[in-house]
Amino acid sequence: MTTPSRITRLDPLVANQIAAGEVVERPSSAVKELVENALDAGATRIAVELDDGGKARIEVQDNGSGIRAEDAELAFARHATSKLHDAGELARVLSYGFRGEALASIAAVARVALETRPHDDEIGVRVEVEGSATPSSRPMRCAAGTRVIVRDLFFNVPARAAFLRAAATELGHVIRLLEHVGLARPSIHLLLSHNGKRVLDLPARQGLAERAADVFGAEVAAQLYPISAPVPYAIEGLLSGPGTTRGSGSSLHLVVDGRPVRDRTLAHSVQTAYAGALERGRYPLGVLHLRAPPGTVDVNVHPAKAEVRFASSRAVHAAIGEAIGALLAAEPWFGAPRAEATPVTPTVPDRTAALPRAASASLRSPAEAATSTSRSWSEAPRRAEGGARGGVGFGRPAGSWTRDAERAPVDAWASPGERGRLSLLGQIGTGHVAVAIGERLGLLEPHALDAFLLRRSLAAESPVSESLIVPRLVALEPAAAQDRLARSAAFERLGFVLEAAGSRAVLVRAGPAVLPRGQVEAAIVAMNGADDVAALACCAAVRTGARIDQATLQRWMAELSRIDPELAALRSFAPHGTPAALLTTNEALVAWLQGG
Repeated sequence: MTTPSRITRLDPLVANQIAAGEVVERPSSAVKELVENALDAGATRIAVELDDGGKARIEVQDNGSGIRAEDAELAFARHATSKLHDAGELARVLSYGFRGEALASIAAVARVALETRPHDDEIGVRVEVEGSATPSSRPMRCAAGTRVIVRDLFFNVPARAAFLRAAATELGHVIRLLEHVGLARPSIHLLLSHNGKRVLDLPARQGLAERAADVFGAEVAAQLYPISAPVPYAIEGLLSGPGTTRGSGSSLHLVVDGRPVRDRTLAHSVQTAYAGALERGRYPLGVLHLRAPPGTVDVNVHPAKAEVRFASSRAVHAAIGEAIGALLAAEPWFGAPRAEATPVTPTVPDRTAALPRAASASLRSPAEAATSTSRSWSEAPRRAEGGARGGVGFGRPAGSWTRDAERAPVDAWASPGERGRLSLLGQIGTGHVAVAIGERLGLLEPHALDAFLLRRSLAAESPVSESLIVPRLVALEPAAAQDRLARSAAFERLGFVLEAAGSRAVLVRAGPAVLPRGQVEAAIVAMNGADDVAALACCAAVRTGARIDQATLQRWMAELSRIDPELAALRSFAPHGTPAALLTTNEALVAWLQGG
């Protein structure tokens, strides 16, 4: 029989490290707590400095009210706070940090120094703490406000330190955090330096529109549209239209009562409101501020105060849906006059020279393979772009069925043994490609089909990389720019050579020969780490609305007959939410034509 264990109080160091595990997950967590303390102290300027992504050093300096010398050591005690005095205040707390655990938790897993002086005091104080040891303090001359220096994060918890990522990744988290804070509080001047270099500067702004230009860039901010709803929840914000989207929800910033949050209820409400207006897998971007009536939101549900709970999630969902619904109904993105486009019938050049070597060789005869030469981006003709990026559904008018007199007979590419299986019928105008598999008829979407084949080729072998005569500067949000640079090795495997170009851009010096030059920026933006090969294939594929030449159609059919003659994989391939192929039987087609 097991003897019951005695119940004892945890050692304070262990208790503090447990609390730190809930509050401090990585450098950005520590920065968040310190920045929120600065905001609660009334700071109008907050400067953050990092070394090695914050793993070696984090420094946050503000011009806030500072801390009295007699209270400075107490600030490192657990549950010590100046922002909450009784339980009744929890229902209406508006400060950022009220738990009183930030400094204690950070000090439990790092070496921390605090320098602070109120504006009306002549002498400040410096407090030093290491791993929850007893704080030591001494008077010192320092600037008014507070400066916190955090060194060697997780030095005494090596298991936690092992989970930290590369410096560029950790820096990216801090950038996203400060951008979120900047959108929540446009009037605050926020600065960030990394390894002695300035990487982010968000000046104090008068309004949200100016701050959005700082965070998203002026070009993207111009494509954000205001939303508002006065009651029952005060909603204000700037959101994108259906034509400006991202591959993830990370560029949607949510703010509740002035507090940046990552709230699933709000995010789901926004995404639901856009349902039907966006392609599957695409997300809106922008910022949404919500102010809840007193007593209807609980901010005390998450140790890091990153989530909130609403008294009526359904009411919040309805209010957001109504505000966004009004934006979508107004369609302000169609307000500007648009130039009349001249109809064109684009053609697609042969691109076999730009495919990976193994793939291109399999699609050409030995004589062609021996005599062909790879074309550089500067020499290769641009692929015409007729229509929007990406695939389209099969519901649009198909146009007339055309077939050039010079084209080879149907099935001219197939050997006698292959006849009766996958047969090319032709392209319907500039739309879908019609094929036959025995008695069945199939319609293939050209962009999705090309993306399907390219994805297989790119996954099988790295593409040929070619230098750009004129390097391309690709503007990105700061966090996205750091992400691309942090994954430069992955980009190099796909043919790109990237260099840093400030905090908001990367310089592309080389790229895969398979990618048209006009799609370089789109590819860098789309390759966000979710599925880089698929994103590159989508950008390199023929554009929707392009007329496909007979040689390309035959090349596609030859490849399909080799890898997927029944189109089973192609029917399930859906880069934009619609399948790349639809098949029907002759009987079903006849019944449909007869209205049955």
